[in-house]
Amino acid sequence: MTWQETVKTVQARRASQIPPQWRVSASELALLNDLNTIEWVCTKLTPRELTITNEASATALAHKIANREYTSVEVTKAFCHRAVLVHQATNCLTEIFCEEAYARAQYCDDYLAKNNRTLGPLHGVPVSIKENIDVAGKMTS
Repeated sequence: MTWQETVKTVQARRASQIPPQWRVSASELALLNDLNTIEWVCTKLTPRELTITNEASATALAHKIANREYTSVEVTKAFCHRAVLVHQATNCLTEIFCEEAYARAQYCDDYLAKNNRTLGPLHGVPVSIKENIDVAGKMTS
């Protein structure tokens, strides 16, 4: 397999990980430029997703999750939605693993409900990991 074929295979796999309801048409993406991408992304998010993803800090998000103002699943979906939209406009993600993130978020929500306490200081806050960090089953540069 040539490197070009490898690239196409990896890009196709990554594209297939984008939930269908969040896919953006090529014609819409062609209208974007460096100056309007952020504004465009904001038009695609719900008001609640905007509020969550514009939160001041990870610790503020964790506090709101711990106080049950947000669920971890809700926060994770909001950030995944925003990340996938930005990726389609800028090609910024190497891997997309929203499903794994949702499963972990659900675990965090279930733990909080059952134990009435968090797992730690950033309980339920999703993180993005650069591809040079080894993650089991994921590509690493």
